[in-house]
Amino acid sequence: MAAGAGGGCRTCAPAYQNGGTRPTPALGTDSRGIAIRCGVGSLTFADHDGGSAVSTPFSLRAELKGVEVAPGVTLRYWEAGAGRVLVMLPGLGHAASLYKYQLEGLCDEFRVIALDPRGHGESDKPERGYNYHTLAKDLDGFLRALDLNDATILGHSGGCKIILTYLELYGDSRLRAIVFSDDSPCHLRDGIFSADQALAAIDAFQGPDAIAFSKGFSDQFLTDDAEESAKEAFYREGLKLPRPYMAKLFRWAAFGDWWDAYALVKVPTLVIGGRVSKVPVKITQGIHEAVPGSSFVVFEADEGGGHAMFWKGPQKYNDSLRTFMRSY
Repeated sequence: MAAGAGGGCRTCAPAYQNGGTRPTPALGTDSRGIAIRCGVGSLTFADHDGGSAVSTPFSLRAELKGVEVAPGVTLRYWEAGAGRVLVMLPGLGHAASLYKYQLEGLCDEFRVIALDPRGHGESDKPERGYNYHTLAKDLDGFLRALDLNDATILGHSGGCKIILTYLELYGDSRLRAIVFSDDSPCHLRDGIFSADQALAAIDAFQGPDAIAFSKGFSDQFLTDDAEESAKEAFYREGLKLPRPYMAKLFRWAAFGDWWDAYALVKVPTLVIGGRVSKVPVKITQGIHEAVPGSSFVVFEADEGGGHAMFWKGPQKYNDSLRTFMRSY
């Protein structure tokens, strides 16, 4: 799928003519010495233990920015376009850069912001705060810092749990609408993992073979026919969340239950599911039914309907978001 599916932002186009990946000049550097650019081809930084670096294996036409949401904690986000605001939260262990096709494909009409939660992607990686209450508090700080009062917010998978916890703590006064993308509100009850499987995964994320385990864990959320480049992208971006912190958040995600929190949703809502996702369609159908008046879009197998439909089927994903955001 070509970059910019479903439209495209012309802001950075001159630097990427003919599919090139030449970055534009740096706008500055962050606290780790990362060049902040519009049109970054690759980002590299050392992991939390000062070990080997992890780089982004694809180009991205967007601007990387940062804002402090707690003392010593800066969240970084990719931004492109202008207009009504769409804030996108990645799934657990994913990174905001994986919204490449939405940043590039929707920025002709919307101000698209893809936020890396604490520990994820390019955001700071403090030693503490890897629970959904803290991530929701960080989100509140982010919305306040950018003075966003009328945002459509999208969460994919674990990102939905941040939104639901935010609603529990702060309400919806800053939100215009919500998109829940392929969420499982309770992994155990929904049959995503057994308790034994979840405990084994928590141990594995902290064990000596954590990196190898992470590759297999990452691959299972893509369809069997996914390109190796897609698997590599999700794997490498996922490693930017240090493995011990992944274990902490996975524990909360695996053993938590957010089904009741959907009763708090009172704003216009879109629910997205995938026919061949690891999250069964009956689960996303259940979320749709739990939010009266919500819209529901299902990606079929030939439309990229695995768990990562925003990457595998970006044209339909972007079209669905456009239609939804134009409807209210």
